[in-house]
Amino acid sequence: MQKKLIAKGFTLPLVMGFATLFFILFSALHSNLEQARTRLARQKHQAAAHWLAVSGLDLAETRIAKGTYRLGEVLAPPPFQQGRFVVTSQRQGGSVVFESVGHAANQKVVMTRTVALP
Repeated sequence: MQKKLIAKGFTLPLVMGFATLFFILFSALHSNLEQARTRLARQKHQAAAHWLAVSGLDLAETRIAKGTYRLGEVLAPPPFQQGRFVVTSQRQGGSVVFESVGHAANQKVVMTRTVALP
């Protein structure tokens, strides 16, 4: 007569092992998703700051072309929903060098453009 081998208490450690494995995998997934979300938010604010700086340069160049810009004037319109920009200028010979700083959240982009005086 053969004896039947009965494994008692084997299921609980197996289930606990799988639960631990799934917990580790889901924790790693959550961590990676959180890092990706943080990077995406930073890139979004960096792009917004870039385009705000470009907008400031375009506004200053347009005002020079129209003749409504005074040298040394600081352009700082009210903040937009995404951020703000500040434009300063310096005269260099027959041209003006504009520096535009775009701010969005905690990101900052500085751009310069040289424009010939009319």
